[in-house]
Amino acid sequence: MKNTYTIFKVNPDIYTEKDWLGYYKVRERTTKLLGLPFLLKSAEQLKNLALDWISKGIGLYFILQEDAIAGYFSFDSNFKTQPEKRYVYFRNQLVEQPINNEALLEIFKAFLAFDPEAKYLCIYSKNGRNDFVESEYDAELGDQRDLFQLKIDDAVYNKMEQWEADGQKKLPNIRLEFYEDIPDHLLEEYCDCFIKFLDDMPHTSRTFNPKVSPDEIRKKQEMAKKFNHGSYRYLAFDEHNKMVGKTNIFIRKNNIKQIRQYMTGVIEPYRGKGLSKWLKAAMYKKLTQDFPELEYINSEVHPKNAPSRGLNLSMGYTSSGMEKEFLIRREVIEDLSNRLIELK
Repeated sequence: MKNTYTIFKVNPDIYTEKDWLGYYKVRERTTKLLGLPFLLKSAEQLKNLALDWISKGIGLYFILQEDAIAGYFSFDSNFKTQPEKRYVYFRNQLVEQPINNEALLEIFKAFLAFDPEAKYLCIYSKNGRNDFVESEYDAELGDQRDLFQLKIDDAVYNKMEQWEADGQKKLPNIRLEFYEDIPDHLLEEYCDCFIKFLDDMPHTSRTFNPKVSPDEIRKKQEMAKKFNHGSYRYLAFDEHNKMVGKTNIFIRKNNIKQIRQYMTGVIEPYRGKGLSKWLKAAMYKKLTQDFPELEYINSEVHPKNAPSRGLNLSMGYTSSGMEKEFLIRREVIEDLSNRLIELK
């Protein structure tokens, strides 16, 4: 049976203004079909963003099913200097979920052409949606994270108030400072701490590959402003003005009812002394004061990270699901592609 899906790669070398407008309309229509807010303001804005993404090695695509828009996606290579770990992340914005097998066969072809050196294609799955790739394509589990959600009405606020009071009493040499953007004079130290926390975080992930550098943080902060996004951060400093802890939240300012909690970490000498609790309590207090319309805080924790899991549960978080990343080996995709060619 003929495959009804066709993939088109965004190619700035040949794209006209009409092509950019067409790509803009694909993304606009897909976003609406997915029930998500569309944040781009013009085809020109998308063009400028796309040129920046492509300059960083990201591949941009859209897909049609016959003449109907089926969505868009991107490819991004990871672990480029580690051949045995190198994989391509498939950022999925397809209308049909789980991924249609017909569409996936075309995505496989695009993957093989995008990065001839990648050992794996990485497929994301939330709450079992794309878990079928494990059995169907002999995929290996690359990462797994437990999802948690805190309903503001159910938060254990009295406990957090106590954490904040205890922190101030037991750690008199520590002060917390609030930031939205990290100022330039703190970026180097912030990144050093961030990398240390990531290195120390308990996990068994094969796909975890965060990009942390002053330039990356600056770019992310500038990009966030373009989409009305932002971050809330509390940083902890000791009496020598050395950074010893952090917590941060990602905010979509056009949808403040739900926000996402990211990493909370402290350096080793302060672990187990209540600093993480103080940071989380201070952040919760700040968020609920600034955003009275806030309803939920979402978080993710690696199964091996027992301290973070326990901290979430003690705040009132409850389990909201699981997300996984599967790695499909290149040879499996190549073998399948060759067999399909032989059948033609």
